[in-house]
Amino acid sequence: MTARARRTAGILSSLAILTGIPVIPGTPACAAWDLETLAQITTAKGELAIVQAGLDGYQLVLDGRVLRELEGYGVRVATSLPAGRPAEYVLIVVDTGGGSCPERFRILDLRAAKPYLSPEFGGCSEYPSIASKGAEIEIDFPAFEQEAPATWLYDEPRQTLQRRAAG
Repeated sequence: MTARARRTAGILSSLAILTGIPVIPGTPACAAWDLETLAQITTAKGELAIVQAGLDGYQLVLDGRVLRELEGYGVRVATSLPAGRPAEYVLIVVDTGGGSCPERFRILDLRAAKPYLSPEFGGCSEYPSIASKGAEIEIDFPAFEQEAPATWLYDEPRQTLQRRAAG
């Protein structure tokens, strides 16, 4: 065992003693929590589930494989494209628990060879609309209190996300 591996094992053992939660190297951080499936949708690559792990931990699970672990006060599916067919794009909502702009959004692209989850983005509106515009996905956020409407574009071939300039 290397010195680094011994240090890591010591740190994990200390955490297990202090928290009372067993920690096993190489397992996801939320492995010791009870898991509850909150939502499931059919996608082009199989069943996507949002699974709650503990109080503020969530997993995006595609066909039984964890794609990503997320933290927040809530995670849910806002909508998906195309409508009425297995989803190729899923708009995920991450509730931050904040008061002024409580939700952030992420796009899960299932058309790519490997599923891709965008960075967080969005406006303060809780009800964006989503539409396919050729190779781009357009996400429109209506005005919210003092915030002007906002449009974000996801470029599927480049897997990039950018806010469209107003006007």
